[in-house]
Amino acid sequence: MKRILQILRLVKEKTGVDVRLFSEFGVQVSGHSPRSGFSLPSADLFSAEGIYAATRENATYFYIESVPTGFYGRIKGCDAAALTAAGMIKLLAESGRADAETPPAAEEAVRQLLTGGLDPSRKNGRALFQDDPLNHYLLVLLTEGGEAKREELGAFLATLEEKGDFHVGTDGETLVFFKKKAGQNDYRSAAEFARVLYDNIKEEMRVELVLSTGPDVAAPEELKASYELALFAAHLGRALSPHMGLYDHREYVLAKLLSELPKGRIEACLDILIDRKKRKILGDAELMYTADEFLKNSLNISETSRVMYIHRNTLLYRLDKLESETGLNLRRFDDALVFRVVKILNRLGKYE
Repeated sequence: MKRILQILRLVKEKTGVDVRLFSEFGVQVSGHSPRSGFSLPSADLFSAEGIYAATRENATYFYIESVPTGFYGRIKGCDAAALTAAGMIKLLAESGRADAETPPAAEEAVRQLLTGGLDPSRKNGRALFQDDPLNHYLLVLLTEGGEAKREELGAFLATLEEKGDFHVGTDGETLVFFKKKAGQNDYRSAAEFARVLYDNIKEEMRVELVLSTGPDVAAPEELKASYELALFAAHLGRALSPHMGLYDHREYVLAKLLSELPKGRIEACLDILIDRKKRKILGDAELMYTADEFLKNSLNISETSRVMYIHRNTLLYRLDKLESETGLNLRRFDDALVFRVVKILNRLGKYE
């Protein structure tokens, strides 16, 4: 991946062509407008050469074959110049991709496994965890305040690490924490440990933090996918429910599936689920916060009013207002599920 990014920087310097680079999970890893990128085109739209001119979006997509998984590029425009640029970048990025690589140090190797720069099937990828096999929860921590805050957070994590735990930084604001799954007396899930870790950090440190989980990892081949799903959960979770700060990847598998719908289909589904004129209610911060807390507390009126420090009647009033505007009674499980889908689709529809 590092080599691909170097090529993209060189292309931009020489030609002015700016390329957005996406992982196969649809997470943007380079380029402008970091909010975009949750609905990449279907693979069957690409030509045999790995290029797709999306005329409706006025954009050209191209696929870069890479080890262990590839990347998607997006260039604004779909004319002959954009197609030529896509072909040139693809050719440059793919040339020499099978070259032998120098075995990196352990921390750098984990970083490369997470970001796709190291093939886990190669000898140095397989040997990394021979003495202490992977059997870990994976958590992603996103900080604000730059590298200094990230280093401060890393130092704090080091004080919490037990045997088999470790952490790795992947960029100036991102840390990945690996928690060893010790046994029967350990935390029952990554989400349970994430809650404890999040509360400890918020209590002990003055740092703006987003924490998300990825699927548990038991082999080097699982690192990249787990990391990218954790990133997806963090970015979309922050967009859907910015007040929460803690996001479980299992809650965003549905969002990941919905993100693969073409934008036109997203709009069509929204029109079926909620009247277009009533969508403005989804921008009411107070009501959305109330709905999120109600869903988080298993549709329990008493518990939600307690944790929100509001009167029961206030909560009921807000739920009734939501029902009158959307036609969805969040006290019913089926309607609560539909409301969750509406929120996700509405957010996805706002991305380019």
